[in-house]
Order: sequence, then C-alpha cells, then structure tokens
Amino acid sequence: MSMTIRYELQLLAASLTVGICLMMVYDGLRLFRTLIPHGNFWTGIEDAVYWAGSSITTFLLLFGQNDGILRWYAIFGVLMGMLVYNLTVSRILLRLLKKVEKYLTIRKIKRQKIRQKQLEEEEKQRLLREQKQKEKKEQKLRLREEKQRHREEEQKEKREEKQRLWQEKEAKRQILLKEKEEQELRRSRKAEEERDAGKRKNEKKKERKSE
Repeated sequence: MSMTIRYELQLLAASLTVGICLMMVYDGLRLFRTLIPHGNFWTGIEDAVYWAGSSITTFLLLFGQNDGILRWYAIFGVLMGMLVYNLTVSRILLRLLKKVEKYLTIRKIKRQKIRQKQLEEEEKQRLLREQKQKEKKEQKLRLREEKQRHREEEQKEKREEKQRLWQEKEAKRQILLKEKEEQELRRSRKAEEERDAGKRKNEKKKERKSE
C-alpha cells in the first residue's frame, strides 16, 4: 500500500473519529439540557457555540493532517462519523435520555405533590395554631370578664350592704329620736298636769280662806 493511500485512510479515520466525538459532545449537551432545563435563548447560544467549535475542530483536523488543504472525503468522513454515531449510539442514548427525562418529570411531579401536601399540612398546622391561640385569647378574655363581673358584683354587694347598714342605723336613730320626743312629750304633759294640780290646790285653799 502506498504512502498516499495510507495517509488518506488515516485522514478518513481521523475524520470519522472527529465526527463521532462531535456527536458525543452534542449528546452531552442534550444530557445537560435534560438535567438542567433552560430557555430558548440559552439553547440558541449553546448551539451557536457548538457549531462554531465543530467548525474549528474540523479546520484544525485539516490543518494538522493536510496543512489546511481541503479534502472532500475529510468533510465527508466527519459527516459520516456524525451520521453513523447518530443512527447507532445516539439513538440508544436518546431513548435513555427520554426515559431519564420521563423519570425526572415523574419525580418532579411527585416532589411537587409531596411539597404541595407539605404546604397543605403546614397550612393546616398554622390554622390549628391560630385557632388554639384564638381560643386561648377568648378563654383569657372570658376569665377576665368573669373576674371583672365578679369584682363588680362584690363591689355592688358591699355597696348594698353599706346602704342597708346605713338604713338600719338611720332607722334606729329615727326610732331613738321618736322615743326621746315621746319621753319629752310625756314629761311636758306630766309637768303641765302637776302645774294644773298645783293651781287647783291653790284655788281650793283660797276658796277655804274666803269662806
């Protein structure tokens, strides 16, 4: 085999290897997008960077192997390597990626459901705590109102007791005053009777003397 044919076969093999490696890198990019979802803007930037890197890699292959001289079979080898990898290994990897994506989606949904349940449970616990705090406040308020009412009733009873005692004292005082007035009246009547009796005696004495 001549050196030229050997060299061309080596260039073709290198081109196939570069094509396979480029597709492996793109599959890695697919895996990255599956694990870390992001928007179309970043996806476009990633594609642009990838194809720019692919072009630079192909140019470096041609420059290193053939002094930058373009060979159609080298470009064909790169594309063929990418196509063969895409039809074989990449398809299997895509199926795995779809299963992984489905698994991650299901896991994400489960996590969301679990998180939702946790949030609902936390909300229930919060409502229960608020309800208990409200009941405690209402109970304290009722106890305070009962104490206030009991205190007011005691004060009212004390005022009524004082009023009753004052009325009893006033009634006794009125009775004593009335008894004193009656005694004074009896004494004054008795004194008048004694004066009248003395006057009658004097008048009788005068009548006896005049006779």
